[in-house]
Amino acid sequence: MGTLIEFVGAHPWLSLGVVGSLLAALFNEVRLRSLAVSALAPATAVQAINKGAAIFDLREPKAYGQGHIPNARNMRAAEVPGTPKLKSGKPVVLVCDNGSASGRLAQDLRKKGSEQVFSLKGGLAAWQRENLPVIGGR
Repeated sequence: MGTLIEFVGAHPWLSLGVVGSLLAALFNEVRLRSLAVSALAPATAVQAINKGAAIFDLREPKAYGQGHIPNARNMRAAEVPGTPKLKSGKPVVLVCDNGSASGRLAQDLRKKGSEQVFSLKGGLAAWQRENLPVIGGR
């Protein structure tokens, strides 16, 4: 223990860097775990959809027209909170290009009490990597 104190005293900037890196890694891990609660992998999303979950595609109408998940409804993120399906308590899967925008919206809606809102982990890109069906172009 004395050697550690001696090292910290001799190398304060290095020690602060190590502590800062550990704190940043811890913060990032906590953030990722909180997002994982509301994100569904494509295979899990398929199961939820087969059980009646609604799919809301948050991408621009042009991108939606080029290809989207079957039965997905295109809407803006601002429209989602007022949707009757969201208020019904049934599961809702939010989709965007890479999962970031849908993940943020799912987190916001969950904080406001909508526990059955999920985002598609990795977005439509992950859906397509799994060779799952897409309607439209591409």
